[in-house]
Parts: sequence; C-alpha cells; structure tokens
Amino acid sequence: SDVYLENISKDVEICLNKNNNYYNDYIRAVKLEIDDILSDNPYSIERVKIYTYLDCLMQKELVETDVKEIENLDKIKIVINNKNNGVIAFCGKNSNLKRCPASTVKPWLIYAPMIEEKYITESSIINDSEININGYSPKNYGGKTYGNTTIKDALKLSLNIPTVKLLDGFQIKNVNKYTQKMGVNITNEGLSCALGSINGGMTLKEICDTYSVFNNDGNYQKSSFVKKVFVNGNEIYNNSPSKINVYSSETAYIINDMLSEARINGTSKKLKDFKFDLCAKTGTNGDNLGNLDAYSISYTKNHIVGVWIGKENGEKMSANVSGGGYPTIINREILNCIYKNSTPENFNIPNNIVKSTLNKEILTKNMEYRYDENGETFYYILGTEPKTIKNDTSKDFKCNSTTINILGNTVTIKNSCDNCENLEILRNFKGTFKTVYNGKYLNEFIDNLDEYGIYEYTLIFTDKMGNNHEYKLSSINYNKLEITSKDWWDY
Repeated sequence: SDVYLENISKDVEICLNKNNNYYNDYIRAVKLEIDDILSDNPYSIERVKIYTYLDCLMQKELVETDVKEIENLDKIKIVINNKNNGVIAFCGKNSNLKRCPASTVKPWLIYAPMIEEKYITESSIINDSEININGYSPKNYGGKTYGNTTIKDALKLSLNIPTVKLLDGFQIKNVNKYTQKMGVNITNEGLSCALGSINGGMTLKEICDTYSVFNNDGNYQKSSFVKKVFVNGNEIYNNSPSKINVYSSETAYIINDMLSEARINGTSKKLKDFKFDLCAKTGTNGDNLGNLDAYSISYTKNHIVGVWIGKENGEKMSANVSGGGYPTIINREILNCIYKNSTPENFNIPNNIVKSTLNKEILTKNMEYRYDENGETFYYILGTEPKTIKNDTSKDFKCNSTTINILGNTVTIKNSCDNCENLEILRNFKGTFKTVYNGKYLNEFIDNLDEYGIYEYTLIFTDKMGNNHEYKLSSINYNKLEITSKDWWDY
C-alpha cells in the first residue's frame, strides 16, 4: 500500500530509554554503523536481529567515569577489545564527530614510517630549537625547547619542533603510503600535518584504530560495533575484517617502547602506576587562549582506550584542559575498571630487536655512543644499532686524593687517582685561563707564580677509555709578606 511504501522509506527512529541511558550512545553508534554497512534497508523486513560487541558492565562503568571539574564539556570515550576488533563500550553523543587529532598522529604518521624505512632510530639526535620553514614556525607545548634531544625523548615529550623537522626531511608522500593502509588519506601537504592538521579531521574511533598497528605487531585492524546482522533468520552480515600489514613487528615494538616511556615520565605520566605493559599518547589542539581538543589514547596487548574532551560546537575550552590532564585522568579510571580483576598480556618481542644501554648525556652532548649499564635503554631494528659503542668506564675512575699547597711563589699539586691516562691543568688568574700542563698523567706538578693575587686551578683527568673528569681545586692566595714592625724578629 501507499502507506507502507511511504513508511519504509523513512529513517528508523530509535526509542531510547529515558530512565536508563547507559546504552543510548552505544545504540546510536550501532545505528550509524548499520547505515554505513548495509546498502539496502533491512528495517523493511519484519524480523531483524543485530548482534554487537557490547559489554554491558564495561558500558555502565564507562558512562559513569567522569571528572566533576569538566562536567560541562563534551566527551567521547571508547574501549576496543583487540582480540575480536569489537567496540565493547562507547560513550558520546556523536560517534561520527570528526576533529583535529592533534599529536595523537605523531607515532603512526611520522615516527613509525621513518623507523620502518631506517631513516631514524630511538637514539638518533635531533636539535630542538626554534625554526622558520617558509613562514611556518611551530612551537612546543609550553614554549620550551630542549636543544639536542633523542628521537625517543622527542616522542615521549611530544615535542612539536623535532616532529615538524622530521616531516620536512621525509616528505608527506612517503608518509601517505603507510597511512592509506589504515584508511587515512592525507590530502593537504603542509608541515602542520605532523601536528594533526589533517583535512576533514578524524573520529576518536578512527584514531584508536590506527593504534591497532602497535598492539598487533604492525598489523592494522578496523574495529566495529556490529558483529552480525540477521534478516528473516538469514545472516546477511558478519564482521570478519582481515589484518592489513602496515609496519614490521620490530617497528611496532620500538614505538611501544617509546610510548611506554611516555606514560612513565612523559606526557602521559598520570598512567605511570600501572605495573603491566601499557603505552599511551596525548594530544592537544589549541593555543594560549584556549584549547579545542584534548586527547588521551592508551593501549595494551588486549585493549585500546580513547578519550576526547572538547565542545562539539567548536568553541574553545580553557587552556588548562590538555591531553595530559583530564583526558588522561579519565583514561586511568577506565583502565582501572578494565583490569581490576585481571592483567593484559605482554607485548611480543620480535627476534630482530637489538638493545643497547647508553650514556644519554654523552650521546646528546657529543653524539658519541658510550655503554653505561645504568644509562638509558634504546631498541633498534637489527642492522640499525650503533656500530661502535665505547665502554664507559667513568664509574671505575676514582680520584683518591688531590692536594694543592703554596710555599713562597711555588704551587705544588699532588694527585693520586686510578685509571688515569692524561692530565690537563688550567690556571685562572684575573679571569684569564692558561693551560699550564697538558700531557701524560703526573702525580705531582709544580707551578711558579710571577704576580700576586688569587689563583684557581682546574684539573682535567682523561681515563684510559677517553672519558674526561674535571676537578676544581681550592683557590690559592699569593700575597706579598707585610712587615708590621722593624723589630719583628724579637718577638
């Protein structure tokens, strides 16, 4: 009949539960996904059954997880089960809301492609100082710069300037061949892409899906709300997405190492107390006048958790709402709910991973690789590890004693130290430094002074491995003897 034909052409209205709204956001998201999955209208048939991945208990806890200080802001929260690619909980008015993903793009858009192509390693050094590239001058969050920094620290601290420098050298065309495998096609070519300025934006679910490459050994998996659809008893849809290889398992493991460090003492450090394998990344889109978007993404081997805070109408929030703040606090509470009675699996360690423990201070200062058992650990794809690593014997070096004395105009310096090869002695007089000795190690050195005044000596010992050890000695005051009485010898 005409009435029937008229009504089946209309969009389906969802009768949401006004008294119990725990599931309403999830149901809306399911409806949007069904509309996208099926070309024909299944609702014209009387018997339709839709099976989802919903975890009712997790959904209830997700809805209840909030922070009172930001209750007036819009929020989207999502939990994805990595074992079946299913969205097990979702909270937010609009699952299709696309926003600037901010710094959440850095791991999979910049660092992973460049590690994959062996362009950089964790211990590569990049200078973090202000730049201007054809009028584009990105700033780090908070405006601070760090000078020479490792790639690991650049990602851990989510530094903008090094990330833009990397893209400038690597080029967006080399990035796109990886991101397109994850359904992200970057059409704008500006360097701001490195900081999340992607045309069209991304949904929180799309952002979380990109992180599946890291907890799936380099393979991308698109998540889904809908598991199966039956019409009149016949299965017309079954979600069985195939894994798409994007990065090697070694690249994924190295990113995991850096993002694990980010949640211990980087931008996601509010998650540092968890005792299992956990990685996290933050993102903030805004300026000193206020922020538009704030993100926290975390993942284990078993789950991906995403949190977005902002205003759907595009208005700015306070600049105090940043990714490492309230979004990470909410993320932490969600993780506590997920793993209150269990712990996730550990990440797989690929065979072709090489580990080195280095002195980071020497690395960033001199760009030399020196072994230090108490230094920082860096991971490499086999073949990209440092080829020459000097042993750092600085802890074996010991200055047993160093004394300085003056008699008349003669200064005597005596040393006793272990493992010394060379010695340099600098003398400072009235602000002028002079090298008074530079050669093989001496136990005793004598210096004759010409002018009265204050003298300062600095000793630089070089051990047998080429490490320098600097000692500053007590000042020496070379004074003319003042005779106060002609009969001084009678007293």
